[in-house]
Amino acid sequence: MRRGFNLIEVLIACMLLVVAVAPLAMLYQQSQRETSLSYQELQAASLARELITNLKTIHEIIGYDAIGHLGSYSKPEKWVDLSTPEQAALFIDPRHPIVKVGSKLILSPIPQDFRRLIRIYPADSAIKDDVYQPVPDLKTVEVKIEWKAPLTQEFNRSIVMKTLLDRDEVLPPLIR
Repeated sequence: MRRGFNLIEVLIACMLLVVAVAPLAMLYQQSQRETSLSYQELQAASLARELITNLKTIHEIIGYDAIGHLGSYSKPEKWVDLSTPEQAALFIDPRHPIVKVGSKLILSPIPQDFRRLIRIYPADSAIKDDVYQPVPDLKTVEVKIEWKAPLTQEFNRSIVMKTLLDRDEVLPPLIR
């Protein structure tokens, strides 16, 4: 009567174990990567929403005309980087007392590998892409959050949110 296992049986059992466990380990690693990417997308969407909400609040305080364009009337220009608080110069006349008081962007800190960009320009009412017809009482606000995917050096992921600011006939409370 034989006791124990011989070397061939042990090797076969180890090989079967490796064949069964290796895909599970790879699946776990892929799941961790996808979870990390989803978290980054959620962070980016939250940062974009925060900037849009902040800008709409400022719009209600200081009014439509005090918010300047960050782009030309024909086509939007470059993005303005708002990744640091010192770069947030969005308004036409910061010397005006109401604009100065109510126009400070209060934004949460941005993660290290993220960048917060914005552009504001007159809204386009044209149906065709080759004709530009600005709408006088609407401004388009685009917020773009870019970030670096893990193990990369460039900003290779992004999310863009757009909204419209309209001219409200009711004067903001601070102007009355």
